[in-house]
Amino acid sequence: MKEVANHSLLHKPLSALAVVCIPVFMVGLGATFYLYEYFLRVLPSVITAELSAEFYLDASQLGQLLASFFYAYALMQIPAGLICDQIGPRKSLTIAVVVCGLATLCFQSTHNYAVAQLCRFCIGGASAFAFVSPLKLSSSWFKPERQAMVTGLVQLMGCVGAIFAGGPIAKLINYFGWRATLYSSGLFGLFLGVSYFFLLQDTPHHHTSNKTAQSFLIICRQTWYRFTQVICRKQSWVIGLTAFSVWAPIALFAESWGIPYLSLLRGISHEAAANHVMWVWIAMAISSPISGWVSNTLNLRKAPTIVLLTIGLVASTVLIVATPTSAWVINVLMFMLGMASSAQPITFGLVHDQTKDVNLGTAIALNNMLLIASCSMLQPLAGFLIDYYEPTVPGQLPSLISTYQTAFSIVPVCMLMSIALFWLSAKETYCKRSPSE
Repeated sequence: MKEVANHSLLHKPLSALAVVCIPVFMVGLGATFYLYEYFLRVLPSVITAELSAEFYLDASQLGQLLASFFYAYALMQIPAGLICDQIGPRKSLTIAVVVCGLATLCFQSTHNYAVAQLCRFCIGGASAFAFVSPLKLSSSWFKPERQAMVTGLVQLMGCVGAIFAGGPIAKLINYFGWRATLYSSGLFGLFLGVSYFFLLQDTPHHHTSNKTAQSFLIICRQTWYRFTQVICRKQSWVIGLTAFSVWAPIALFAESWGIPYLSLLRGISHEAAANHVMWVWIAMAISSPISGWVSNTLNLRKAPTIVLLTIGLVASTVLIVATPTSAWVINVLMFMLGMASSAQPITFGLVHDQTKDVNLGTAIALNNMLLIASCSMLQPLAGFLIDYYEPTVPGQLPSLISTYQTAFSIVPVCMLMSIALFWLSAKETYCKRSPSE
């Protein structure tokens, strides 16, 4: 009898530990793809000079190559959400990460610009599952009041990938070359796909599935109904356009033109400039979970978002207008830009508050699509402005500070407009579920 009692006492703490650890493992494993996707997304910003020389590109063509990832990423957000709602995160993640790995292997081996664009397009399309799927997992494994903080932690994983794709990877590229580095990255994607297939689980065991066999026509009708419920809601667009502006400094400073701009501004190498830009990702990694936690603790969504957007407005304006050359001042401004972009988890918290579980994947995907549309729209626009104000020959980057200032002026304009839109039109949910479909 005593042995049975001891066994029972031992079983309770083990069960409690499993309740905590298994959800963390499942969502953390799924979020590893977000880390990997971010690495692949940011890496080209470190090798802009190499890509420009390899494919003989001017600034506009280089902008198109960088943006080809985001064209597919934005276009696939809604389909990714619908697919994730239909077949589950495990299958979605497994297929998507394998496609990313194969496309990366193809990109590192090609010498053709069109093929390189196609590979980046495929990587972007598959990467559309990298954020929506972990959040779908989170909705099954964590309580509603934890969603904004979990979203911040998922964002932290992406920031880790971006940090590694900055200064550290620049050193590896200098030593091994960019093609060899990308080859290893592609193999890692294939390994990750195998891990998802064998280890990932969509829901806890005690959640039983109510899905039954359905005809293709019924599935299409359900999918269309989910889609219309999400896109016809005004708040979806208010939150999504705010997310668009939140990501503008990342699109232009951290993921495309920031490194060549800082290299020219301070007269330093691209590797050294990448160390400055890395502070954006460090700030985002630190502040994304904190912003989600603060939002949940205060039971507020609007006020923290407005504060973070204002920080981004100030930092981007000073960086463009004052053109500081002090290393520590630039690092502080980059840190502030990263802080501003940590408003992203709060926008996804708002989406979660206002959306039914059955439509959650689609709603998350729409918000992420509008967020990432800032990259697919603003990067080519910046490239066009750079070419317009300072035409360059293919393989050469701009040499005038004023050229970059003109292109970067897009950022404070976006931030200012989003502050006004969010303040006047966003609905405060006080961190409570109130689905409005």
